[in-house]
Amino acid sequence: LDSTFEFNQGLTTLIQGENQEDECQNSNGSGKSAIIEGTIFVLTGDFFRDVNTVDLIANGEKDALVSISLHNTITNQTLDISRTISTKSSSIVTIHLNKIPKVLSSVNEYDKFILETLDISKDDLMSYFIVSKERYKSFLLASDTKKKEIISRFSNSNLIDNIDDFKFEDFIIEGY
Repeated sequence: LDSTFEFNQGLTTLIQGENQEDECQNSNGSGKSAIIEGTIFVLTGDFFRDVNTVDLIANGEKDALVSISLHNTITNQTLDISRTISTKSSSIVTIHLNKIPKVLSSVNEYDKFILETLDISKDDLMSYFIVSKERYKSFLLASDTKKKEIISRFSNSNLIDNIDDFKFEDFIIEGY
């Protein structure tokens, strides 16, 4: 079963489903969670919910390939990530940065590289970028400290954290 999804930059995507095989199930079993699990898995090597690796493999198959291609329009970099999971062995990760293979020593190193390249933590990804009822965290209910920390990370306002270190009398302003 091959599926491809293209998400638009700068837009929120709502994933809805309709179970066309069992009308009594409404949207249950339509693949919504599979999209979320595949996205989280390819980016972090972990799962969004408490699932087994084999749950991502289609019935009757021995393995599954999950891949994603991300393009940063600011740096003009493309990050291609693929993870192959198998019923018999551990997952295999491959990464290409601008079509050049990235060779690292372990799956943990690949996981770390991906999150560092995306400049995001696994917790932020699962709490604020991929939102589901199972792991939803309200930004508005977070502590003031947590809100400031999140805003600072997302806006890079930490670049001006030391503004108090400057003394304005050190600058000479000359008239016309």
